[in-house]
Amino acid sequence: METVKFKSWFQKMGAGLRAMRRDITRTEALLEQLDEKIFALRHELRDTIKIYKDSQAALSELKKQQTREERILKHKLRGYIQDNVQDANELMKHFETADF
Repeated sequence: METVKFKSWFQKMGAGLRAMRRDITRTEALLEQLDEKIFALRHELRDTIKIYKDSQAALSELKKQQTREERILKHKLRGYIQDNVQDANELMKHFETADF
């Protein structure tokens, strides 16, 4: 009887070990899949960060260009205003000296 019990216990232990091996194999496969997904996500994140940095650099360059153009336009506008003021002053002189 005891040999049957021992055999039965041994078979149960063997079945338990096989089940543990299957679980370990499944877990290893899941870990490999996770590693692949993590690698893909890291690669995607690097690409996204590179795009972000490139767009920030382009935006910075556009802001610099816009600032330059605004300065040029302000300078031109200041010149036009001064010209118009001078023209208006000359017209006022003509009207003041004109004989109506």
